[in-house]
Amino acid sequence: MSKERSRRTWLEIQKSGVWGSADSVLKVESLLKLSFDRLPSPSLKKCFAYCAMFPKDYCFETEELKQLWMAEGFLGSPMAMVDIGDKYLNELLSNSLFQGVEKDKFGNILTFKMHDSVHDLSLSVSKFDTLFFQENSSLTSKECSHTRHLNVGCDGESLPEILTAVAPKLYSLFSEIDVFKKLSKSFTRLRVLKFVGAANICELPDSLGELKHLRYLDISWTSIEALPKSTTKLYNLQTLRLLGLLRLTFPDELEKLISLKHLYFNRKELQPVNIGNLTWLQTLPIFIVGSERGCSIKELGSLNELCGELEIHHLEGVRDKQEASGANLHRKE
Repeated sequence: MSKERSRRTWLEIQKSGVWGSADSVLKVESLLKLSFDRLPSPSLKKCFAYCAMFPKDYCFETEELKQLWMAEGFLGSPMAMVDIGDKYLNELLSNSLFQGVEKDKFGNILTFKMHDSVHDLSLSVSKFDTLFFQENSSLTSKECSHTRHLNVGCDGESLPEILTAVAPKLYSLFSEIDVFKKLSKSFTRLRVLKFVGAANICELPDSLGELKHLRYLDISWTSIEALPKSTTKLYNLQTLRLLGLLRLTFPDELEKLISLKHLYFNRKELQPVNIGNLTWLQTLPIFIVGSERGCSIKELGSLNELCGELEIHHLEGVRDKQEASGANLHRKE
């Protein structure tokens, strides 16, 4: 209510039933629900409800969450997605729905957390859209008929039945086990596929390329060593996360990923060759100069949409002034 200037609105809140009687104990849940109800737009409420996809005490990364919101279509116009994402994040922070904020030296928000009570609220307002399947979960396919966002934390007796029922309807799948491979062709509406530290996942099926709506793919910390050739058919893919992999083979013609804006990796073995063909990239945290073809500093020359930070490693691999100038760093505003 801190930004509310209308006397009438304050009086309406004062007279509302949220406070209970003078003798009753005021419940935290009621006040949190009031904060949620006062959020200014349905899209912002969807962004908050989506946080139920993560476990309690999860340390959110600002960019990760915004890219997930973007993939789900919660941020509206493609031209204004970044600004809207920042606006929504600050709105939720100002309503005390996030806490434990960490910032960089420029004041940019890096990470934050959500109190357990607030997480319970996000789950309750998701209106059965979100299911967090854990060890003690025992649900039927009928009980999951409204599920659009699924987080699989472990295996379970009822899991195969649930997956078969919800796969054609799912927009988001987070999983710690390989539940995707057998049913990959059933996930026709999937926008987000995120494997959460699933070291037991070793490969992706070639049918991955049939996920025409996929916008976010995170295979970090898995045992996957190659992306299938069909990956180049993911024309709507916006974010690709490859952190913590030992090695990775890319298919040819990666430049066909015409919507790819955010690429994350942290090892030389994970950097695609000819990365300069991905001219629409906005996020490239590191670039590692190599002597191999397609790995020189000149690959940065055409990446003029880059935002945020860029670390350049192995600068001793730059052969001369002419090659260095080919990076066109002066054009990266």
